[in-house]
Amino acid sequence: MKITNVGDISYQTIKADLERCNKQLHALCAGTHDGTAVMSVPPQTTDYDMQFSAAFDELAAYRAIGTVDRLCELAEADNDGRCVVLPCNVGDILFVTCAMSIMETTVTIIQIRKKIIVVHTRNINKHGIANEHDFYDREFGKTVFLTRKAAENALNE
Repeated sequence: MKITNVGDISYQTIKADLERCNKQLHALCAGTHDGTAVMSVPPQTTDYDMQFSAAFDELAAYRAIGTVDRLCELAEADNDGRCVVLPCNVGDILFVTCAMSIMETTVTIIQIRKKIIVVHTRNINKHGIANEHDFYDREFGKTVFLTRKAAENALNE
C-alpha cells in the first residue's frame, strides 16, 4: 500500500492564515473593517472554532513526532509488516517476578526470530555468579516488567 505525501503545509503557515482571518472577523464584528461601518456582532467561540483548534493541536502533535514523509514511511512499513516495536532497549534493567520475589537483570541483546522477539539478559546474583536469562516479548507485562513498581504490583495481585 503506497501512502502519498500530503504536501509541505506547515502548522505555522496555517495558524498564521487562521489568525489573520480571525482578526478580520473580529474587526467586522466590531464594525471597523477597512473604514466601512458594519453591523456590530459580539465575537463568539463556536463549535467550528473549537474543532479547528483541536485539529491544529492534533496536527502540531503529529509534526512533533516527525516529518510527514517519515510518518508515511513508518506507516508503510507497518502496513507491510516490517515495523517492530521492541519491548525495551539494550542496557535497560528489567524486573522479573519469580517465587514471590523480584530479580533485577540487564538487557544485553535483543533478537528477532521469525517475528518473535527474544530479550537476552545478564545479572550477577548475591553470590557473585553471573546468570543469563532469555525472555520472550509475550512475557512483558506478565512476569517481566520495566519498573520495580509494576513488578511489585504484579506480585500483590
